[in-house]
Amino acid sequence: TDMQASRLTSPAGSNALERYRAVLALDPDNLQAQQGLQQIVGAYLKLVVKAQDAQQFDKAEQYLQRAEAIGPNAEDIRHAREQLLVTKVQLERQITIKRLLAKAEEDIKATRLTSPKGNNALERFRAVLAVDPDNVKAEQGIARLVDQYVELADKAIAAKQFTKAERYLHNAAAIQPDAAQVQAARMQLAEQRAQAEARLKAEIEQQRKAQLQARRKAEAKRQAELEAKRIEDLRTVRTLTGHAHRVQAVAFSPDGRTLASGSWDHTIKLWDTSSGRLQRTLADHADIVLAVAFSPDGRTLASASRDKTIKLRDVSSGRPQRTLTGHAKPAIAIAFSPDGRTLASGSADKTIKLWDTSSGRLQRTLTGHADIVRAVAFSPDGRTLASGSYDNTIKLWQ
Repeated sequence: TDMQASRLTSPAGSNALERYRAVLALDPDNLQAQQGLQQIVGAYLKLVVKAQDAQQFDKAEQYLQRAEAIGPNAEDIRHAREQLLVTKVQLERQITIKRLLAKAEEDIKATRLTSPKGNNALERFRAVLAVDPDNVKAEQGIARLVDQYVELADKAIAAKQFTKAERYLHNAAAIQPDAAQVQAARMQLAEQRAQAEARLKAEIEQQRKAQLQARRKAEAKRQAELEAKRIEDLRTVRTLTGHAHRVQAVAFSPDGRTLASGSWDHTIKLWDTSSGRLQRTLADHADIVLAVAFSPDGRTLASASRDKTIKLRDVSSGRPQRTLTGHAKPAIAIAFSPDGRTLASGSADKTIKLWDTSSGRLQRTLTGHADIVRAVAFSPDGRTLASGSYDNTIKLWQ
């Protein structure tokens, strides 16, 4: 009756356990009482399973302790306790996994993907896999972290924040080194960075050119202003007197320290430009001196006269070195080549003559002008000669 009423071990004085034990106290070998005790244990073990299924582990523990207190069927009780422990561990693991996964989702929303240490989604997903290596949600969650880092990198690349993009991709690669999307994003980053660097380089070069042009314009303006002021401030600093007739030609020496002047008084005078002092008078022409010119090294002075001669003189001594003759009419324009080895003379006879200055030998006569040749000049490299004539033309000779 107690068994049917579930009065297995209580209330005291009115339960199946006390009655079976009373029988065994009188008849230790009583089979029915022994079987009754086994039935009580079996009933408790069923209650353990029921409470365990309902996750009422404290109640299941109480039922096990009552069964253990009875004693018989120890193997069944031990098996039930082991099963209860396994069920509790599995449930606790499931709760832990569920909590870790939920917390990982919060981390993802807060962009705590892999940091800070001890409080990020990656560590929580890995903690799940540590207790459940085949957990699909954790595996998918880690893959999502890689995708999210790649997405963040794409946004950073679009915003030209390449250092930030590199950091995101580094974090993604630390999770899954061989992920295809990471490799693709890195290629895109390298391409965009190269294009940006090229654009920046072009912009810098353009700015440099613009700045250079601006500086050149400013310098040109400054020089123009200085030149305008210089011209405005021009004044006579010295007047050189000594010629008996009008001055026909003047020329500075290359170092600017000496001025040569040719005059209608048939003389050439050499002046010290710093003091205005007359250094020397050269009077070996028989008529008006029409042109004077210094050699590039300043050691030789050439002069052309209406006496149809061209004279080369040593500047330091003033002594004539050579007299060049050959023009049918006076030479009125002379010029040294840049190397000083050739002298060009333009004449009223409409010709140009080229002379070897070291020997005085006539090298060549150029014809082609239809009137007086009034000007001659060599190009800086000495390869071209220009001549200007009263025939209104300029000719270039090579």
